[in-house]
Amino acid sequence: MTDAISVNFCIELRDKLAIELTELKNMLYFKNEEIKQLQNLIEKKETTMTELKTNIINNCDHEWETDFIDSLEGYKLSVPIRYCIKCELNDATHS
Repeated sequence: MTDAISVNFCIELRDKLAIELTELKNMLYFKNEEIKQLQNLIEKKETTMTELKTNIINNCDHEWETDFIDSLEGYKLSVPIRYCIKCELNDATHS
């Protein structure tokens, strides 16, 4: 009799674990889908942001400013930089 109870208990436990495993797999699938959707949204927003920056830079009536920044190595040298005070375009970002 105890063997039958033990076998029944093991079967019930196995069935419950199988159900929980299936639920976890489903949850993982939906979370992965959510991640994909968010990655697509980020990609679209990055594209929009790039287009906006390009549009701003291309349509800006640039006002160039020359400034100097200290180099990182001991602050001994000043490095000249040139940038637009309106759109922040600089020599490093200008193509």
